[in-house]
Amino acid sequence: ALGARQARPGEFSERAFLNGKLDLAQAEAIADLIAAGDNRAARAARRSLDGVFSRRIEAVVEQLVLLRIHVEAAIDFADEPLDTLGGAQVRRGLEQARADLALLRRDAERGRRLRDGLHAVLIGPPNAGKSSLLNALAGSERAIVTDIAGTPRDTLRETIRLDGLELTLVDTAGLRDGGDAIEREGMRRAHVEIERTDLALIVLDARDPAAGEAALGEAVAAVPHKVYIHNKSDLLDALPALDDPDRVFVSATTGAGLEDLHTRLRSIASAGAGEQVEGEFSARTRHVDAIERAQEHAQRADGELVHEHLELAAEELRLAHDALGEITGQMSADDLLGRIFSSFCIGK
Repeated sequence: ALGARQARPGEFSERAFLNGKLDLAQAEAIADLIAAGDNRAARAARRSLDGVFSRRIEAVVEQLVLLRIHVEAAIDFADEPLDTLGGAQVRRGLEQARADLALLRRDAERGRRLRDGLHAVLIGPPNAGKSSLLNALAGSERAIVTDIAGTPRDTLRETIRLDGLELTLVDTAGLRDGGDAIEREGMRRAHVEIERTDLALIVLDARDPAAGEAALGEAVAAVPHKVYIHNKSDLLDALPALDDPDRVFVSATTGAGLEDLHTRLRSIASAGAGEQVEGEFSARTRHVDAIERAQEHAQRADGELVHEHLELAAEELRLAHDALGEITGQMSADDLLGRIFSSFCIGK
């Protein structure tokens, strides 16, 4: 009666962001903390909320700002070669910024996996044992298994957890030439899943793995991570030696080799960092995309500096700066001008 109302969903966090108490990455970390599926994800979200991720971003932003100041000021002295205006220092600074961006992207990708999980696709020729392997990894009879080639006609999803890391497994139709209209549609959907996956679990018949790989062709060439699973190893008289860590012998029927497969999946899911990482933070796909764009612009800026195209280098640095600004908030043009004029004596 006196004008009070219920708060909108997320309104207190929204007000904290609008009033400068939290940046955007910290505000998103509140939702990540609420949605955390285990202690590790919760700790990572808490670190982002405490500003660990934001401080990493701000450190790189500060590097880019200093580089922008130097390059923007040097533009006013077009008759002077860049080396006489501190060009070597700018190049060293940009090299360091690019190295820091690469580390930040790696850690943000790990944080994204903690939040979103790892998307893995089981692919291979028909009758290699993909559905049996899915059932073995899930610990339940999730997929129909028969000896008839082409039994799976659609994609089937199952989520499992490996040391706190979520792994979404997608069983797909066997890839081969031919098949009826329904099977061909299943193979089309399999290719769609392959295009968006983080990890391809390539299931091959251990008795003739070369034939299975030949049947797949270039279907998985662009997938970031690939693990070749030689299934039906219980049908071999002896297991040949394998030096490749991305190849494992497994029997979905007996369970042999599943622990080795779990170990490899854990390693990939945590990007080789083990069970815990000091300073691990949560991140989102948009954060990783923004960092990737910043990397691309920083690389282009480096190329423009080589040819002393200062205006173009300044523009690429601005775009890199803007990309990172999408994560936490942007520095205005007036702020940058203030920094330029306070740092360089370029006129009365």
